[in-house]
Amino acid sequence: MSLNIPVISWNSRSLDRDKISYLEQFLGGEAMCLIQEIWNALGPRGMKWVYNRRDRIDGDTSIGIPLHWQFQKVHSRNDSMFPRVLLAHRVLWALNVYIRRFSIKSVAALIDWADKIIPVHEKKFLIAGGDFNTSLEK
Repeated sequence: MSLNIPVISWNSRSLDRDKISYLEQFLGGEAMCLIQEIWNALGPRGMKWVYNRRDRIDGDTSIGIPLHWQFQKVHSRNDSMFPRVLLAHRVLWALNVYIRRFSIKSVAALIDWADKIIPVHEKKFLIAGGDFNTSLEK
């Protein structure tokens, strides 16, 4: 059985009430929201939110899910957060990344970290998004 989940990933460069109002028009139903560089614990209404606190230079990351979903485990490190989400009887892993200065080493470390956390039989249920601060053309 397939699963369709709308995912919104946005580097908000600080999240205020105007940006939240704008974002809320795209959310609803079964949407998941990944936000980078927020610097505060605000989030659109009608969702459960989990935050990864960072320093005042890099900003925070957050993930919002519908109210009837559950966060089971939340793993975090300085550049990302990685919750295991339970929706009905299905599991989903959501990786939200904000890498301030891109390097192959930082991405390799991130992939290695995720590989150690996710059980082999759940790796196909990974959604990854965020801001890697790079161009894929380079």
